[in-house]
Amino acid sequence: MVARLSYLMEPAISTTDAPTIIFVSEKWVYVKGFQVTLEPPDIATWNHDYQDHITVVHTAPVQVQNLTIIINSL
Repeated sequence: MVARLSYLMEPAISTTDAPTIIFVSEKWVYVKGFQVTLEPPDIATWNHDYQDHITVVHTAPVQVQNLTIIINSL
């Protein structure tokens, strides 16, 4: 299973106050785990909270550009 999300980053939105949160079903879809890839890799970081969510935070300073988040099953 591969999930792909692309969006245009908006500098006016602080992701420390409003991060991107993605639901990842580890019970039904990613039962063997998953790998996250960010493209480009140097404009954001991600964290897995072990409750079926990935949180993506943009690194400062944010410019208007496209961010793609790819989630692959293992």
